[in-house]
Amino acid sequence: MDPHIRNSPGSRTLAQLGQVIGSQEVILGRFLGAIMAGSETNFLAFAGVETADDLPGDGQQTRLEFIDGHPQEKAGSALVWFGTVLVGAEPRLVAAYRPL
Repeated sequence: MDPHIRNSPGSRTLAQLGQVIGSQEVILGRFLGAIMAGSETNFLAFAGVETADDLPGDGQQTRLEFIDGHPQEKAGSALVWFGTVLVGAEPRLVAAYRPL
């Protein structure tokens, strides 16, 4: 199955970007990652859905946080992705975690 790619304005705050990802995961499947697309947009990738198991359960949506360097392991969460994306129109290093 091919991933679903969505655009997201780079002007969003981290909280707004997290809300967008969480709302799209319940439709397009689990969040895979993101990349900056120029100076104004991020591309967000989602796994797609074949069965109900491909959708995160209640409270299982991906959570974002700013990081400095390599992301830390977190008890009870799996690192999904980390990289540089636009947050508040500035490139920022961000990690995405999913509850186990």
